[in-house]
Amino acid sequence: MQEYDRQVFIFGNQSGRGGRNIYELLGLQAPKNIPSELMQGAYYEFSIELLSKYAGDYIVLTSKSQLKDLQAEPIWGSLPAIKNGNVYIWTEEQSWFRDPIALLKQTQDLAEWIIGLNTPSK
Repeated sequence: MQEYDRQVFIFGNQSGRGGRNIYELLGLQAPKNIPSELMQGAYYEFSIELLSKYAGDYIVLTSKSQLKDLQAEPIWGSLPAIKNGNVYIWTEEQSWFRDPIALLKQTQDLAEWIIGLNTPSK
């Protein structure tokens, strides 16, 4: 996802922002509550008021905000993924490009985050 000016974008497997990495390279699935037709294109834009309808247990988010900012915002802060810190936040600069070198770096970073979610803290 990407948040910008009270709009939210869901990215499918034909786009940057982690969509191609998550769905093609890592083989993960979108939450079941997201209609498949929304995932067919490069992205789907919707108003923030629909966020709770489409948010999953884990979120990869392109944003200028930090986790504490999202937790303080009423709509974002109400999401279980945000409450539990199950969100990977990166900037447009980190998630924008889709060349092979950028995709490799993005996929490695996302894979490390996913592994870290499942690794007990020391």
